[in-house]
Amino acid sequence: MTQVEQEHLPVPTLSTTSLAKGEIPLSELWQQMLAALELPSARMLLSQQAELVRLDGQRAVVRVATTWMAMVQSRLPLLEKAVATTLGSPRQLVLEEANPATMAVPAVPIAAQPLAESSNPIPSPEKQAWNGADPVLPIPNLKGGNTTRRSNTSRHPTFNTGIAELDGPGMYQRLTGCGPSGHVLYLLYSDQHSAYKVGVREPEKLGDRIKAIRESVPDVKLVGTAVFTSRQKAFDKEQEVFEKYKNYKYHGITGRYAGIHEWIKVRPSGKPYFTAPEKVENKFQEDTHRPAQSLERPDKYTIYLLYSRDKDAYLANWCSTANLEEKIKKAKRTAHDAALLARFKIEESHKAREITKKMNEEAGTYIQNGRRDVMDWCHNPPYLGAFENWDKDGIRVDTK
Repeated sequence: MTQVEQEHLPVPTLSTTSLAKGEIPLSELWQQMLAALELPSARMLLSQQAELVRLDGQRAVVRVATTWMAMVQSRLPLLEKAVATTLGSPRQLVLEEANPATMAVPAVPIAAQPLAESSNPIPSPEKQAWNGADPVLPIPNLKGGNTTRRSNTSRHPTFNTGIAELDGPGMYQRLTGCGPSGHVLYLLYSDQHSAYKVGVREPEKLGDRIKAIRESVPDVKLVGTAVFTSRQKAFDKEQEVFEKYKNYKYHGITGRYAGIHEWIKVRPSGKPYFTAPEKVENKFQEDTHRPAQSLERPDKYTIYLLYSRDKDAYLANWCSTANLEEKIKKAKRTAHDAALLARFKIEESHKAREITKKMNEEAGTYIQNGRRDVMDWCHNPPYLGAFENWDKDGIRVDTK
């Protein structure tokens, strides 16, 4: 974590001495950190679902309600920046889980703070978290139930063989990505013998093959793989390697399952290219954390979020973007201080209507009056996460 610049908001920094002496209560420090957050919606969430429980010169420990851990983790860069801004220097930010019932109520109210629970339970982070280009919203399912566009839950399988260099999610994706007939041309290395072994295996059987070889060569490690769409193609490449390095055979390996005739004294170079597991995993992590490309949606219709401090409640509705100002004026007839917090664009009216309807149905705030859809105000509605990354102009806010 690197030193960050001061926010545009005037947030005072604190001395390490005063922190060490405990002169400032943690609850007060937490309120200052929340005030330094860039996104109002993140501030709302954290003010109710998280609290600062420990702080020293190296770490800041924040306790988070279990059901909202994934959402808070997705906002970690923002929170780290707010902590560094408030304290005047970076800290390692550690999140620990806590039951929502044990969470302390903030002593100092934050602007537009989340409020009392809605009549329906708050959905799990799998429905609220976002890690892609589209907002995470309940999408109508014609067969019943709700789905979400994206989720940041762990969805990457592994081989789970107990072999470290094989068990990463990147290796699983690489070795199983060549279809049902795919085979792996693998490269092993023994430091004790300073020798390499080349072989062919089905992806799901590679772990067993390495374990069998380790009975004779305990220190053998997987150092490279090449993948092919068929066993024949993998076999052909294996034979090319053996032919190329026939003068570099190594004969110091014994053992029934060690493949004693398949060892060579030098690492193969050139084609076929053996990619190291570390390189595979690094690329996988880069691809996984790379933001998805945002879609440029036409600003025809909009789903918007209003907040009324007087009502202590939120309202989510939709309209033609051209009519948004008129809709806000109409909302002020029942909530004089109604203010626009965020919105996002939708290209078709029927999609905007269905998404908004589903959001309010989950919050218990949808009323059908004849042919009219009526959306009501709600305390701490479950749809707040859908607006996390959007500003008043329907522009995505960069949370990196």
